[in-house]
Amino acid sequence: MAKKVLIVEDSPTVRKSLETVIHTAGHKPVSASNGKEALEILEQENHGIQIIISDINMPHMDGIALIKNLAEKDIKIPTIMLTTESSADLIRKAREYGAKGWLVKPFLGEQILATIDKLALP
Repeated sequence: MAKKVLIVEDSPTVRKSLETVIHTAGHKPVSASNGKEALEILEQENHGIQIIISDINMPHMDGIALIKNLAEKDIKIPTIMLTTESSADLIRKAREYGAKGWLVKPFLGEQILATIDKLALP
């Protein structure tokens, strides 16, 4: 079943690649280039987002600040964090604020799709 996926990634190349993988698999990608843009999308009443894929390191509002804001606003959407680092402290902090998955770049499209299928809201 198709899922509406919010991609939060500041790199246009990575964002486009994720959009392509997600769209090709039959899902509907929606994109934001930072956490602030993502919050604007998620604060719309009928956004329909079923899962969030977010980079950690971004300008204006990083991925950790985004999921912290989501927790504070009681927005409960499963979030997969993407990063080039596998720091135990970052993973702990992300999980503390509600991240449900973690992928280290570079990753395979199949890994993203499997995680979407496993964690997305119905």
